Amino acid sequence: MTAQKNWRKKFSSLLATGTAALIAVTGLVAVPVAAQAAPMAVETATFDWGVKTSFREYISGTIAGGTVTPLGNTDSTLNGAIFRWTGGVGNASAAGDTADLNFTGDNGVRFVGHHGVLDVSITNPRIEVTSASTAKLYVDADGLNYNNENHGQPYSYDGVYVADMTLTAPVIVDGVITWTNAPATLVNSPEALNVFAGFYGGGVELDPITFSTGPSKDTAPIETTPTVTTQPKALTVPAGTAAVFTAEASGQPAPTVQWQADTGKGWTNISGATSKKYTVSKVRASASVAKYRAIFTNTAGEAKSGTARLTVAANATTTTVAFTPTTFGYNVAKTAKVTVKSARGSLVPAGSVAMKINGATYKAKLTGGKASIKLTKPANAGSRAVSVAYTSNVPAEFKNSTGSTKVKITKVAPKVTATFAKSRVTKKQNATVKVTVSVPGTLKAKASKVKVQVFDGSKKIKSATLNSQGKVNVKLPKLKAGSHKIKVKVVGNSNLKSKYSSVRKLTVK
Repeated sequence: MTAQKNWRKKFSSLLATGTAALIAVTGLVAVPVAAQAAPMAVETATFDWGVKTSFREYISGTIAGGTVTPLGNTDSTLNGAIFRWTGGVGNASAAGDTADLNFTGDNGVRFVGHHGVLDVSITNPRIEVTSASTAKLYVDADGLNYNNENHGQPYSYDGVYVADMTLTAPVIVDGVITWTNAPATLVNSPEALNVFAGFYGGGVELDPITFSTGPSKDTAPIETTPTVTTQPKALTVPAGTAAVFTAEASGQPAPTVQWQADTGKGWTNISGATSKKYTVSKVRASASVAKYRAIFTNTAGEAKSGTARLTVAANATTTTVAFTPTTFGYNVAKTAKVTVKSARGSLVPAGSVAMKINGATYKAKLTGGKASIKLTKPANAGSRAVSVAYTSNVPAEFKNSTGSTKVKITKVAPKVTATFAKSRVTKKQNATVKVTVSVPGTLKAKASKVKVQVFDGSKKIKSATLNSQGKVNVKLPKLKAGSHKIKVKVVGNSNLKSKYSSVRKLTVK
C-alpha cells in the first residue's frame, strides 16, 4: 500500500486540529443550526458485496485457474458469492439520505489468475450516500496491469471512484439503517476500469450491494427471498454413466434445496436430494424422458430453478473374440470366447453376437457381456479370419460393434486301415483291398473323395478315390505267384496329411 492509504485519517486529524485552533484564537464555538439534524455517528457499519459474479467465476474457472481470497477480517459467505466487511465508521443522517461510511484496515478481497499475471486486490471500501436514491462507491485497488501498454507493471489506487449505486428506501429499525441489494454500475474512468483488469467497460453492472449503518451483534440479518444464481444445465451422457446437475441460490437466511424430477407424471421430490449437486447414477435409456429442477426455500420465500433435461446417449462398445490356443488341428471342436464391453460406465451390454469362420455362422446370446461359441463344423486348414458382430437388444443404450481375430488350422494325419477280402488268391484271381480312412477329431469330418494309392512293396499298382464315407474297395491287378507286401497310401490334400496304412501280406499261388 502507498502512503496515500492514510489520507482519510490524516484529513480527519487536520480538520480537528484546525477547528480547535480557530476556537482558541477567536473564542468562537460551533453551534448546530436548528434547521439541520446532526448526523449520527457510525461505528459498526457492514458492507456486503460479491464484486462481480462473472469476474469471480472467470478467475476461479478453468481458463484463469486462479483463486479468490478474502483479505484481513473480510468474510465470505454463500460459497464465496458474497464478501462482508464489518466495523465501518463514519456518519449518516437519520433518514438515510446522506451517509459516509469507511471500512479501513486493508480488509478486502484478492483475485489472482493466470499464474499470477492477473492480480487485483480490492480493499478499504467507502460508501458515500449523496441522496435518498444515489450513492458512490470508492475502493483502494492494488495489482498488476493486465490489459494495456503497462502490462505486468504494478499499480496502486487510493480511494478510486469505482461505481455508482442506485438506492431504494432503506429499512430503519431501532436507528439502524439498511440498504438492500442496491444496483451498482462501473464508472467509466481509466482507474475504475483497470480495477477489473480492463475486462469491462463503463456502465457494466456489478453485483448489487447491501450495506448498513451497523447492527448490533444480536441484530438478525435482513431476510431476502432466494435468488437462483446457478441454473442446472441440460446434460447428455452415455448410458451407464453418471449425470450430475448443479444449482445454487443466494438468500438470507441461506436457503435449503430440494431437487425434483418429472418423468411425465408431474414434479415430485427426490428423496435425499438436498444438496446443490444431484447425481443420477448409472443412467438408463428410460431416463431420457426425465426433467430436473431445484427448489430453494428459506423463511422469506422460495425460488425455482429452470428445468434441465437429461438425454441418455447410446454407449460405444468394443467386441473381442479369442481362441485359446490360436493354432489347432482340422476337425477339432474348439471354443471361442466373445466379450462385449461398454466404453464408459458400469452397465454390461446385453444382446447377441454372430461369429463367422470359413463361411459358417454361429450365433449366441450374451450373458454378463460374454458368450462362448463352440465350433460344430470343421473349418478348412490354413490361416482363417474370424469375425464377430454384436447386436444390442437396447440400441438406445449400447451401440453395435464388431471384432475380429485370426486362427491357424493345421492339417491332420488320417487313420488308414487296409484289409483283404481274401489274403490268399491264385495268380489267375484279382485280390480286393478294403480301404477305410477316418479323420481324427470330434466334428465328424469325412475323408470324402480323397485319393488313395495301393503299393506292392515300393511299386504303385493301383489308385482309387474314397466314397463320401471315406471307404473304397480296390480290385488289384493279377499278381505273380509269391508273397506280396501290400500297403495303402492316403494322398494328402488341403486338410489331410499323406499317410500309409500298415503293410498287409498277400499270398499268390
